[in-house]
Amino acid sequence: MSQRDKTLRASNTCRWLLLLLWAVCMPTWAEQLMPAPSEWRQAEELRRYDYSLTELGFPQSVLLRGSESSAGLSFGSRLDELVEEATLDLGFSFSPSLVPHLSHLKVYLNGEFMSAVAVDPEKRLQQKVSIPLNTRYLADFNQVRVQLVGQPPEECYSPDSPSIWAELTGDTRLRTVSRVLPVANNLQQLPAPFFDRRDYRALQLPVVLTGEGSLERLHAAGIVTSWFGALASWRGASFPVETERLPKQHALVFMTNTQRPSALQDFPPVSAPTLQMISHPENPAAKLLLIQGRDDADLVQAARGLVLGSELLSGP
Repeated sequence: MSQRDKTLRASNTCRWLLLLLWAVCMPTWAEQLMPAPSEWRQAEELRRYDYSLTELGFPQSVLLRGSESSAGLSFGSRLDELVEEATLDLGFSFSPSLVPHLSHLKVYLNGEFMSAVAVDPEKRLQQKVSIPLNTRYLADFNQVRVQLVGQPPEECYSPDSPSIWAELTGDTRLRTVSRVLPVANNLQQLPAPFFDRRDYRALQLPVVLTGEGSLERLHAAGIVTSWFGALASWRGASFPVETERLPKQHALVFMTNTQRPSALQDFPPVSAPTLQMISHPENPAAKLLLIQGRDDADLVQAARGLVLGSELLSGP
């Protein structure tokens, strides 16, 4: 056998060994990164959201002054959801001075043209249309831009003329339908999914405190909720407290080896301050962030570790 044949044979052997190694290890890597297939099936549910004009960043109405003026309505797409449908219910009024067949509103989603709405001569001051938005153009952070193209009857006019205006009324709404996506139990994605910066709504994150509330336990809860509240910033935040029941949504659970919710009584005890992300026992699409310790003093250390070192965490 020539040296070249020996080299090719060795190379082929290495390839087969690598393929065998990949076949053996790949299931283990996949199990660490992805939820089990049963969790995918159980998590297939839809969530429907209805955003008012105020929740989209504006007061009761939005006035567009001058031709080419526009307003941007902002919303986000959560890490654990896939938006399958989106509809803009656009309520608006046009200036009586605008020429119907030349004046209109243009609607864009993330810079992509979606639709145009012309002036209806019979309904200038009260119109409403539903515009489907193509979800293929959605990203983590999204903007629906409504632009006015206004034409007064005069042949010579200024684009900034006070007679050129349109108003988005308070019954403007954005409706979305999202499919819940299971996410891996991985601390590396913190603060998500418990707080998702893509979500512009107020944060509501339940806290489970079982047993007698000592000062140290309340201290630990205060550290963690203050951190999440600071992350929520302008959105606002609330932290409803449960003493025994596990809320069927993303939640924080503070527990020691002796004081824990009944649903987690069989959970293994810990020997040091511990942080762990698990799937909800009754709702696999929801995650529980366990702040654990042997006693309440350990809970304070675990809480500080979460707040000060979350960027260094990984794995479940």
